[in-house]
Amino acid sequence: MRIMAQALCVLLTHSALAEPFDNFEPDATGHSWPNAYLLAYVSDLAYATDGRPELTEELRNLGLSTVVHVEGSSSNVDTQVVVAASDDVVVVAFRGSEAICTPQGMKDWITTDFRFHFRDWQPGDLRAWVHNGFAQGIDVVYARLLERVRKAATGGRPVWLTGHSLGGALAVLAAWRLEADGVKVGGVLVYAAPKVGDQSFTTAFNSSQLASRTRRWVNTTDPVPWLPTDAPELGGGPKHHYVHVGRSDLLKTSGEASVGDSPPQVAFPNLFDHPIGVYVRRLYRNLPESLRQRLPPPRRKLDGQPCTSWRQCESDFCNVVCYSPDSKSLGEACNVEAECRQGACSAALWGAVNGKCVCDADSDCDDNQYCYHGFADIGTNVCKKRLANGTACLKNHQCASGECACNQCIAVNNVSFGGVCKFTAQCRKGKCNAGPCGVPKGKCVCDRDADCDSDEYCDHGVAGIGSNKCNPLRAAGVACDDDRQCRSRECKWFKCR
Repeated sequence: MRIMAQALCVLLTHSALAEPFDNFEPDATGHSWPNAYLLAYVSDLAYATDGRPELTEELRNLGLSTVVHVEGSSSNVDTQVVVAASDDVVVVAFRGSEAICTPQGMKDWITTDFRFHFRDWQPGDLRAWVHNGFAQGIDVVYARLLERVRKAATGGRPVWLTGHSLGGALAVLAAWRLEADGVKVGGVLVYAAPKVGDQSFTTAFNSSQLASRTRRWVNTTDPVPWLPTDAPELGGGPKHHYVHVGRSDLLKTSGEASVGDSPPQVAFPNLFDHPIGVYVRRLYRNLPESLRQRLPPPRRKLDGQPCTSWRQCESDFCNVVCYSPDSKSLGEACNVEAECRQGACSAALWGAVNGKCVCDADSDCDDNQYCYHGFADIGTNVCKKRLANGTACLKNHQCASGECACNQCIAVNNVSFGGVCKFTAQCRKGKCNAGPCGVPKGKCVCDRDADCDSDEYCDHGVAGIGSNKCNPLRAAGVACDDDRQCRSRECKWFKCR
């Protein structure tokens, strides 16, 4: 009976905490692990605004049953935000910038992120200078956002705002405006967020109740939280200095978290530490074990699974399918060149058709191999064993000796002066006086004085036509026609001095 009672108690407990957001702490004023992870998870989901039915379903699986998509745009900016609510909290998540290499990403960066001139901002009683692009991003969506938030935040439920990168900057500005319009803002948790205003804005923000409820998670080598620095006013004017708001929490490159710590100056910035997936994974690894068991793991696809954005991939890299850089050896299947530890990827149609990691240069192969590109450099790019002497060849690099002459690999540096040769490369010194392609054969002869001993010179004969033989240097008084023939290195009036 006691066992049955205990089992029933466990069942009821798990039923009561069946949804991840049942672990959320809506009244937290300081650091909260469930809040930090769950809002990072939602910030990741916010990028999927193009797949709204799937996004809505995922948010509901977290325990956010009421989901509304709000969007605003103008000729310059385009802002998407998700408002989702449980019985205890309302979450407002802003989508961040898309990757700059995509059309939407190009628009995000050019029309919003890069519009970093300061603008005079006056919501409510505040007058401060803020980032022009970020302010415009809020302006185009705020009226609809305020309406949706007020409808969701019934019964005194606090509103928590979140976002990654650009989304984090928008969340900070939205929090100030919502608070000014009477909305109960429970907290602001942002990830990799850039600075949004100058000292006037930061002073006002940090003097308000929002200060203790705003936390910024920063990967220590992520350069984006250090931006922007200084900028002039819109339309010209004095420069202002951007300053962060709230408190910072760190995620170190080792994966360790440091709560309440200020980030050090980034000595070696690494944009690969900027994606939201990196933040989600590092936060998840820092969760207490008991909490980790009650929260969903990072939502990422594995290598080889179809993707449309790098944010969907466990590796943070996507090219039709998810992939990991430098993860494939020669001969293994690949979709993009970056997967290959060395060489290139033979995939076609931008990775839509699988290929293999193949060599691109001899350095991609073993020491006794060369990279074969096929006839006229058209082929399968495979590593082949270097060819022995006497074997047909096309290029020097194919031969073990490193010399292909007249389409045949030849031994090099193995014939002394006077020895029979077909090619100059065979001579240890000097040159071979054979005919074209070794027909007729010739002998290894000197080509310059350096080919001879120190007391000799290379005799080219009369007018450069002769046997190219090393002869002894001539003594004083002996006939000469060139300084280099004389021991004194001086030939005057056709005699050595």
